[in-house]
Amino acid sequence: MNLPTGTGGVARVPALTGIIVLLVLLLTILPVPVHAVTDLSPEPPALFPAPVHAQPGEISYPFIAGSGMNGTLSRSYEVPVPPGNVTVSADADLAVYTGARNGTKFAVAPPGTTVEALAPGYYTAFIADPRQDGFFASLIGGLRTVRGSHGLSDDGYLGFVTDFVQGLPYDVQADADPQTPARFPVETFVDGTGSCEDKSLLLAGLLSREGYDVALLFFVPEHHMAVGVRNRTVAGFMGTGYLYVETTGPALIGAVPSRLGNSGGGNATAAGAISTPIVIRVGNGTKEYTDAGRVAEILADRNEADRMIALLRPQVAGCVAGSGGGAPGGNDGCNRTLVAEYDRYARIHNYIVAHVFEQAGMLPGLSRVIGSGSGAGPYVPGCFSGTGQSLLSGPWQELWERFGACGSD
Repeated sequence: MNLPTGTGGVARVPALTGIIVLLVLLLTILPVPVHAVTDLSPEPPALFPAPVHAQPGEISYPFIAGSGMNGTLSRSYEVPVPPGNVTVSADADLAVYTGARNGTKFAVAPPGTTVEALAPGYYTAFIADPRQDGFFASLIGGLRTVRGSHGLSDDGYLGFVTDFVQGLPYDVQADADPQTPARFPVETFVDGTGSCEDKSLLLAGLLSREGYDVALLFFVPEHHMAVGVRNRTVAGFMGTGYLYVETTGPALIGAVPSRLGNSGGGNATAAGAISTPIVIRVGNGTKEYTDAGRVAEILADRNEADRMIALLRPQVAGCVAGSGGGAPGGNDGCNRTLVAEYDRYARIHNYIVAHVFEQAGMLPGLSRVIGSGSGAGPYVPGCFSGTGQSLLSGPWQELWERFGACGSD
């Protein structure tokens, strides 16, 4: 992901040597599947007003282009909301979507403009373009319907919206190439996928419009972006006052991955070596996330469980493999007390992994699991549910391992 003036990781801005730095080339119109277009309008094409171009010495930012296409694109996505799933649906004008696909995704700035100076205006331009107002209103309407039907609190609703965006498939290929331009939020929703910056722009756009105090966290060396949600009772991520929210995949609010960036892109950080982000506040919301203590407790339980699993695994390896201790065909040489202890921590780990989308209601269930004495099967390194069934694989498995949510040998 890079700033379109020539720097580096998300629509980038280099040192801006010259007048125009095309960080990103204009996109060509891609065919839209016929089955996805509904409500075709016989009315004349609706053209957007021409953008006002920057004067010499000023900076111009990305904008959605005019489009003469008519029609509506409808999309529906399932989101986990215990005890089942809900469907979130919304519409987007075809003209807005195609205009975004073909819009300007670069900035024009005077020579010497720094990334720190350009990034805030550049990224907020993707979120604030008024041509997306209808799309945001439609999607927020669908999200609010679920909030009302499930009686979600402000914290619960923030978690639900976060779950929705995290659940959109991560575009690994787009993130692997730092020169790939960002998507406008309407594109991410219609395409049903996005890079770290695409999904972060969508989440920040939704939460800011719902009155939350949010920010984009832009990590330049790692070519990575996440979202921050305000909580004034804690210092927040790196003292920013914002809790870290990963958008590339399922993760608890406040959980920070062990490394950032695409592991194949050559710029991923090693564990513990995360740069200080550029903090870009989005909107003027005032609502905070107040469940930070609850999430911290869950993360502490997970970290302790993983520590004990690593400590006990060598001692019960034979038993877990089925060669001893209470396992069918096992021998009496296994320490059954250690096996029971190991299984207890395995249940905690597996429960958190399997219920990551239940941020608001996880703690009561987790407390029951911690207090339970019954086994839940052997712990298997990786993301497994209590039934031993794999929850994630491929790129998703790698993502989970970045967060330490999966066991490792």
